[in-house]
Amino acid sequence: MPYDVFISHSSEDKLIAEAVCNRLESAGVRCWIAPRDIRPGEGWSAAILRGIEVCRVMVLVFSDHANESPHVRREVAHACGLERIVIPLRIRETVPRGDLKYYLSELHWLDALTPPLEKHLQALTARVVHLLSGDQIDPAEAPPESKKPGPTHRVFLRPVTLIVLSVVILFGTVTTIFLSTRNKGQVSVNPIAETAIPIPPVINLPDGLRVVLGEQETLLNDKELGLRNMPGNGIAVIEYKPDLLRVLFAAGPNTYLVEGSDIKHLTSAHKVLEPGGAGAFDNCGVEVGSVVGLKGQLFAFYQAADCEDLPVYLKMGVNGSYQSIGLAESSDTGNTWHKGGQIIKCAMPKEYEDFPNQGVRGIGQPGAVLDPSGRYIYLYYASYSGQKPVGTTQICMARSDISKGPPRPGNWEKLYNSSFSEPGLGGRELPVVDPDSSERVSCKYPHVLYSQALEKYILTFNMERSAESDNGSPPIKSGIYLALSDDGIKWSKPAKLANAYSLRMLGLSISIEATIILDSQDGLDGWLVYAYTPKFTNGALPGTLLYMVGRRIQFVKSE
Repeated sequence: MPYDVFISHSSEDKLIAEAVCNRLESAGVRCWIAPRDIRPGEGWSAAILRGIEVCRVMVLVFSDHANESPHVRREVAHACGLERIVIPLRIRETVPRGDLKYYLSELHWLDALTPPLEKHLQALTARVVHLLSGDQIDPAEAPPESKKPGPTHRVFLRPVTLIVLSVVILFGTVTTIFLSTRNKGQVSVNPIAETAIPIPPVINLPDGLRVVLGEQETLLNDKELGLRNMPGNGIAVIEYKPDLLRVLFAAGPNTYLVEGSDIKHLTSAHKVLEPGGAGAFDNCGVEVGSVVGLKGQLFAFYQAADCEDLPVYLKMGVNGSYQSIGLAESSDTGNTWHKGGQIIKCAMPKEYEDFPNQGVRGIGQPGAVLDPSGRYIYLYYASYSGQKPVGTTQICMARSDISKGPPRPGNWEKLYNSSFSEPGLGGRELPVVDPDSSERVSCKYPHVLYSQALEKYILTFNMERSAESDNGSPPIKSGIYLALSDDGIKWSKPAKLANAYSLRMLGLSISIEATIILDSQDGLDGWLVYAYTPKFTNGALPGTLLYMVGRRIQFVKSE
């Protein structure tokens, strides 16, 4: 049965939630409500996720009970992550606290504080029917009782977020705080990044090499080809020849085959991989990061996300996840794919926390490359759990010896203490990229290729100093970096390519998941392609979802 509205509520508000359901269904609106619509034998968490995914609108019965309910918080986070419309119906004189501030502060409310309840349910039903008809509701046209609870001004928890323009005079010092836009769709660029040390147009690399970068260009805008929040884990090239480019990349939780004449002229996209079912290791995300071809067979390596029973990741405003790396295979040049199982997993279990309420755990963000000898596949990944300093992410490495067989589960070993000696599934790991800092610096989003012209491996990745994004200071350390290697194991000192915040944090301007696509295998020119937003959003707050941008890149050898 198809549904229109998911009703989120605390069990203590069951009677009112049922009244909401009855009133909406009497108007022909199909509602999903627990426990009524949980299938026999279906797990509670899986049923809730399914219910939210099949509905277009969420009605939240909001009260003190809802404020304290971890289940309600997860439901709202999942709905916002899927860009569902959320309508809070406030039945008690209370304001959102904790996690819910992230999701509800920008929404327009319906208050149902005074009797009779039927009057408020009538207004709610009218709004829902209007939304389901496909019309956009202008906040100025909302019913007179519609309002946001609490004070009329808005204050965010972190100083990086723009707030209402004020001039504060304290001991003769004037501090200007930037005006936050309240109009949906209007983007306000965080000016903090502009105060970072400028990157020179020509960047020196080891061995007398230099790299030259062009200006940033938009390659695929938000909503183009029906894609949003992309590219989620970099670009995996399947085929690149004159007038034909075929790539895989993630948009949201799914992976798409995208084709066009070149990276600036992508013309079609269709979904080829999607999350598994409840209880699967990839139940809420299948995001391909790289592809390797072997004897007519294509092997894709994807970030698998398990979101069941994990806390909301506050900085991103989405469900937390336990990540690992999965394999997908294609025998028809990438048109169709089948999953080959989990190949790399963290030594730390899903329940392990480096710190309380850790949102992202395990390992993910796979970047794979075939070594020049053709014997090994090297796979680089980000490890979120068990790294030092505690709470940082570091780039680690595994390899598959394909002389022993395809890169399937069981044929992977992690690099640990300078040797590939630990099993891919659950073995220990140590970082291969040194951030060269005693501070809390993370390295993440690794993507790698081998340049025949340079006879070197090229690694692009992000560094993130959490103090910069948390405190609103310029991205002096944070940004996109490049490193070189002769053997794929020992890397040069990283060179910074771009100043950028590197964390998917609400309100930030970020640039992540940089991939180099060379114009030819033996060439020195190409594109640096990455995901960008001037103001990150989870879809519920003002801002822009990630979209694809790029810069021309050229490697220059010394004379």
